[in-house]
Amino acid sequence: MLAVISLVEFVGPSRFSHWGPDRQPVGVPHPQAWVQIAAVSRDQTRNTMTLMPSLISERMIETYGIKAGAELIRANGGRQRLEAVTSSYRALEGARSLAGHVRCSQ
Repeated sequence: MLAVISLVEFVGPSRFSHWGPDRQPVGVPHPQAWVQIAAVSRDQTRNTMTLMPSLISERMIETYGIKAGAELIRANGGRQRLEAVTSSYRALEGARSLAGHVRCSQ
């Protein structure tokens, strides 16, 4: 489930935009989504990251220009990223602030 939620946050319409004519909420993707799959060690992120290739369809790859790696997946020319990281504060020290971003932990 974490893998699917991560993909929705990564490229899906995860942000509220406005109310539609049918009075239903309309979503838009975050233009610079940065989703992190965090665990105590990078080895522990494998449970989630190994699911990604089976969840990312060819159509999704073509639509969003997804470039998948083992620990980093980029979309839309690198503006959006989904990555596996360690939750160790020492390893993340100096990284971009997570304010306004979603961090999913295992």
